Amino acid sequence: MAVTGLLAATAVMAHPQIITRSPAAGAVLKAAPQEVKVVFSEELEILLSNAKIEGPDGKLIATGPLATDKTRTALIIPIKGRLKAGVYTVSWTIATEEHDMPGRYRFEIKP
Repeated sequence: MAVTGLLAATAVMAHPQIITRSPAAGAVLKAAPQEVKVVFSEELEILLSNAKIEGPDGKLIATGPLATDKTRTALIIPIKGRLKAGVYTVSWTIATEEHDMPGRYRFEIKP
């Protein structure tokens, strides 16, 4: 009985894990991406999630509505603004059935 309770508690406390990021964290790109995609280990509640991209000057980059894929595990941020050389910070708070989880990473454009 104690083992069952421990396993249930561990499952409830687990947080979604990042599976992949595109562009990758720390990537140096020659051209600007058209979107940022972060794939998680759990399905997302996309309507309860939010994300932003900040440019090298700290200003927000224009993005389209957040989207997901057919598995509902991907956070897709369409980029509408023009990206020039510099370091960009992607940040989010995703909502899943069990948790809200903030996160962030950076990539660089260096043509």
